[in-house]
Order: sequence, then structure tokens, then C-alpha cells
Amino acid sequence: QMRNSFDRILLDAPCSGLGVISRDPSVKVQRTIPDVLRCAHLQKELLVAAIDALNHKSKKGGGYMVYSTCSVAVAENEEVVNYLLSKRDVKLVDTGLDFGKPGFTRFEHKRFHPSLALTRRFYPHVH
Repeated sequence: QMRNSFDRILLDAPCSGLGVISRDPSVKVQRTIPDVLRCAHLQKELLVAAIDALNHKSKKGGGYMVYSTCSVAVAENEEVVNYLLSKRDVKLVDTGLDFGKPGFTRFEHKRFHPSLALTRRFYPHVH
């Protein structure tokens, strides 16, 4: 098992690619809602597995993970991170980045953990 094996993890998760429509317009017509939901399910599984692989007691100051996607879909970002917060005893930390936009703490009828404001959204046409 890989449990508690890594100090730091970068999870660049497979996603729908909805954030790269400007570079690849075919994404707009090829992706469906079920595609996004399938990606979100896989991302949740990967994120939980990655957290379980982190060694938060590492003497190297470990226990940090970066989760990234190239999607702008809330289902693949805030919803996935919010899911993790409900499944594991973890917390989000400030990235220290002064660019990007804060993650959503609410979207339409959905409400997310307030700490999701610490996450960052990067939009290709802006950042």
C-alpha cells in the first residue's frame, strides 16, 4: 500500500477539459453532462486516494497536496474538494498566490465549506 508514503502530492486530475475550450473548441460539442459527472466521480476517488497516500507527520514538513484540473466546472472543482473535506480530516491552506480568483463558496443553490474561498480559479482568457 502507498498509505502515508509521500510528503507532497500534485494531483493534476483527468477532467472534462472545459477550461480549454478557447484552445480546443471541439470540447464544447463533445462533452456532455454525464461526461462531467463521470470525471467528477473519478476525481473524488483519486483525491481521497491521494490524501490517504500523504504522510502528514513527515519531518520534511509534508502533508501538502495540490489538486488541479483544466476545467472550469464547479462539479470538477469545488464540489470535489468539498467532498474531500467531508470524507477526511483535512484542511485547506492559503496558497499565497496573489492572482487567480477565489474558489466558490456558493454556486446556484449549492453551498460549500467556507474554506473553499482559499482555493484558486484560473481562467485562461484572464490569467
